[in-house]
Amino acid sequence: MYMKLRQKSFTNSDLIELEILINKFCKEFVTVFSEYSQSQCKIPKLHVLRYYIIPFIKLYGSTNGISTKTYKTLYKKNVKIPYRMTNKKNYISQMLNTVQRQYLAKKQKLTKTRRSSGFQNLLWTYKITEINMAVSQIKQDDNIHHLYKEGFDNLLNGFDEFIMENDVIYNNEFGYFKIYSTVAIESTDIIRTTESFYGNDWFSDIVVFSSEKTEKTEKTSMWYGKALLLLEFFPQDLSEPINLVLVRWYNEIDEVYGCPRLQLTDQYTCIYLDSVDMSVHIVPRNNCEDEYFVNRYVF
Repeated sequence: MYMKLRQKSFTNSDLIELEILINKFCKEFVTVFSEYSQSQCKIPKLHVLRYYIIPFIKLYGSTNGISTKTYKTLYKKNVKIPYRMTNKKNYISQMLNTVQRQYLAKKQKLTKTRRSSGFQNLLWTYKITEINMAVSQIKQDDNIHHLYKEGFDNLLNGFDEFIMENDVIYNNEFGYFKIYSTVAIESTDIIRTTESFYGNDWFSDIVVFSSEKTEKTEKTSMWYGKALLLLEFFPQDLSEPINLVLVRWYNEIDEVYGCPRLQLTDQYTCIYLDSVDMSVHIVPRNNCEDEYFVNRYVF
């Protein structure tokens, strides 16, 4: 069957013979291995081989050179990784939230990138190739705020996700970050990631609105996150910077006292700065570990 399947072209008689061989192989496979399989050999690839290979060849020709790599990548990104990030209880809703947050990295309201004049208080400048070294140095520095350390520790993963979602091309040898502590966004709110603002640290909590339109309705979702790093990324020489914010996301559990109740997740994403709609006031819930409220009564 395998050698027959590797042919470069097929006649009608070849396809009839191949279908007989595939059916025989599948039946023998199930007979031999079903007692050792928890699913009784209900395997997606076996199902595809049995029912879809022949129609595929009729439509598109030989399967030589066809790869499942794309689908494996999507499965890993949209199923395996989100599942690992859940608490394994009511995991489907948690997985859906994780996948939706991933695609917020694509959201950009403006066609033009905000100029660098919106940023203030430059903290660091690092080439992208220097980030790993910078992380090890920053971790050892007791004078650097722990949220900066957390941000640097997750910067490359969050940035890689942003690059993948937006197909950004950059020069790995040239590309570099400028990292600031303050920036003004379109709503005129000031987003801060500073360890000392009038004697206190201030890492802003932000909200991103996401709309889903159907023919009859429009649903708006709100996604809350904590800003850890404010970034300008220069992908290539003489290119416009891409303005980003590294966010650690909250997960909304329910509402209590008319306020959303949140928990911090372990998901970090770089998103366009212009996708941030406004800053919000999020406070810890008394006597509860890792629970927070969005204070809707602050204007």
